[in-house]
Amino acid sequence: LSFLQGTLGIVGGWMGWNMSKIRVPTKTNGTTRPIPPPKAWILRAVPLGLAAGLLNFGSIVTETLLLMNALWLEQYYVSVEVLLCTFVLSTLTVAATSIVLTFLHLSQESHRWWWNSFLTGACAGLYLLLYSVWFMAERLNLAGAFAVVLYGTTMSVISILFGTYCGTVGMLASFWFN
Repeated sequence: LSFLQGTLGIVGGWMGWNMSKIRVPTKTNGTTRPIPPPKAWILRAVPLGLAAGLLNFGSIVTETLLLMNALWLEQYYVSVEVLLCTFVLSTLTVAATSIVLTFLHLSQESHRWWWNSFLTGACAGLYLLLYSVWFMAERLNLAGAFAVVLYGTTMSVISILFGTYCGTVGMLASFWFN
């Protein structure tokens, strides 16, 4: 395993070093001017991220319930086609939401659109974590501290991975939009 990690690290570093540089799609102006503050509290990063995360997670909440039933309650889940459609729907929803909110940020001349576009997608992972806490409290009958720690750790990792995926999709879609 260590040999594989080292080899992949070296190959990835070599490929990244030899790639062409990313060209930023915007032109910079030679004259400097002050950055305007955000005009409304609703257009700041946290409220927009939470609203976008709710929209992104809301598009897949039914499928999430079916997947968690299959994972934790041993109810068999056989519809892989529906899972693929949900994955595509989630990706398109995150991309569209991030593009729209990036447009709002750019229309206010906000230079922080990079992290805001990541945050609009990544907040879906926060809602997945909250949903998993609700699922544990309402649906699961966990006996013992080990079961709770195992469930919490597993769902935390899944939520972080889902949030990272959605944030990356949102940032790349916004970068492509620009």
